[in-house]
Amino acid sequence: MPASRPRSGDVPVLLFDRIIAGTSGLLTPDTGVRELAQIIALLDQEGYHAIGITDLVLARQHGAPLPERPVVLVFADAASFMAMKVERALPPSLARVEVLFTPA
Repeated sequence: MPASRPRSGDVPVLLFDRIIAGTSGLLTPDTGVRELAQIIALLDQEGYHAIGITDLVLARQHGAPLPERPVVLVFADAASFMAMKVERALPPSLARVEVLFTPA
């Protein structure tokens, strides 16, 4: 089945679990830094702008404006996010991220 274009008003939410050094294996919840770099580069190249979950809620409930091509980036493992220094690799248009602090 071919990929479909998002409908007007749809906002993709990308959830990354654990960020690991190198390349992740198939069928794992991990994302390797190389894959993450490719995803971030593609989002940047395609003109996406990261927004927070609160921004999305305000837009949906109160009509607050969103940037052109919004995307929500969520990192579910704060420890790997910080250890891999992900925030340093994000271009300004994608620097707004949600990082979840969960117990080990």
